[in-house]
Amino acid sequence: MEIKIDRDIFLNGMQKVQGIVESKGTMPILSHVHIATEKDGILLQATDLEIGIKGFLPAQVVAAGAVTLNARKLFDILRELPNLEVHLVRGDNDWVKLKCGKAKFRLPGLPASDYPKLPEYSEEALIEFSGKQLKEMIRKTYFAISPDESRQALNGLLLEREKDHVNMVGTDGHRLAFIKRPIKGKASTGEPQGYLLPKKLLSELLKLLEDEDASYTFSVKDNQLAFIHG
Repeated sequence: MEIKIDRDIFLNGMQKVQGIVESKGTMPILSHVHIATEKDGILLQATDLEIGIKGFLPAQVVAAGAVTLNARKLFDILRELPNLEVHLVRGDNDWVKLKCGKAKFRLPGLPASDYPKLPEYSEEALIEFSGKQLKEMIRKTYFAISPDESRQALNGLLLEREKDHVNMVGTDGHRLAFIKRPIKGKASTGEPQGYLLPKKLLSELLKLLEDEDASYTFSVKDNQLAFIHG
């Protein structure tokens, strides 16, 4: 595996996975980010086995392959590098050489084949949001989430689709926050559909909603919930 990628693009991608990786878990590989080559770029993946994230970054692929690297260490290195091209090469036993300008690093990796696979998700949109709408709905209900992690039903927000609108509800048992907004697309004619969104997912999602004019879709498959951008 060998790639060349703009430092700022790589840094921005790595910043988005920092809240997902498990830094002190029982499985060391969960503190890593999975990096795999694709046509005209790389695919970053991270998971804590409850929520996951993946995203494409444009890059020059010299040789195909995949590797996992400690997400925090790689992020810290990228932050200190100049805004030049980063050259990444995987060698024997998953050791990776990283070069940028005059800086050179040698990083230990783990086999990409050992990394947990993210569950499959549906790309069929159940609900479509604008970035502005989704951010508003989360922010106006997030404060009401219960901090008690043992009360799983209250440790998140309820997302409910009902006919031509969508509701988001949060409560800690003492106070309740509710917001209702119209949605795009064909109105639903069946029973209301409700989904519990975990607190950590919502926290990470807020960090990713940078473009308020962009479109974000919500889909469901086999109890797996997905928010898709692009």
